[in-house]
Amino acid sequence: MRTYGEGFIIADQAPGLLDMAVIRNTNTKIIMRLPDESDRQLVGKAAGLNDDQIVELAKLDTGVAAVYQNHWLEPVLCKVERFTGQSRFRPRPQLEPEHSDQMDALFLRILHGVDDSRELKKEDVDDLKVWVERLNIGRNAKKTLLDVLESRDDLDEAQKGYVLYCTCRGDLMIEQTKSIADPAVVQKIADQRIMDSMQVSAGVAEEMRRKIFQYAAEQVKTDTAQFRDLLYYGGVK
Repeated sequence: MRTYGEGFIIADQAPGLLDMAVIRNTNTKIIMRLPDESDRQLVGKAAGLNDDQIVELAKLDTGVAAVYQNHWLEPVLCKVERFTGQSRFRPRPQLEPEHSDQMDALFLRILHGVDDSRELKKEDVDDLKVWVERLNIGRNAKKTLLDVLESRDDLDEAQKGYVLYCTCRGDLMIEQTKSIADPAVVQKIADQRIMDSMQVSAGVAEEMRRKIFQYAAEQVKTDTAQFRDLLYYGGVK
């Protein structure tokens, strides 16, 4: 589900009953004890186990698993300690919708620089730094976001486009809308995605969308048709 920016955990005691696409296309495989030989062969081969290791899957102790990720040289054997605590899993805190003023202020700083109307309180800056640190984006984009929060220096146009493209996953946004012929629909979908993921107002989302599509267009400037399409569908004038 990379196209949609989603991840899944699929767990089953009988891997032979799963669709083969699940076994072929999952990146991380965690294989615990499997008594059935056909199940062992199926997932063992998919995880790069040799014949002897596949046999051993039937003998694994509770909490022991063979773990494999794509591009690893070989799988590893892991022991997971039994959890004896009482607390349940709690997701990391996220900025709630009422923080949209904070988010608007952050992205308006990126788009237009710092002025008194976009001044952030120290606690707002601290909240936003935590949010930035948890973003799954490249190191350079993350550093640029933190610099925006810590300094009053304006970004140049290339930096604005780059950090917005990375933060809002502009690649996924463009990929998801490239088959849509109506530019108004493309822009509406893109704006809604930005509002939902970044918790910004409609006006700020619209500005961000234009900057994202403009940045994407600049990356393919030698391809005249693609360059013009990105500007056109992104509503860039």
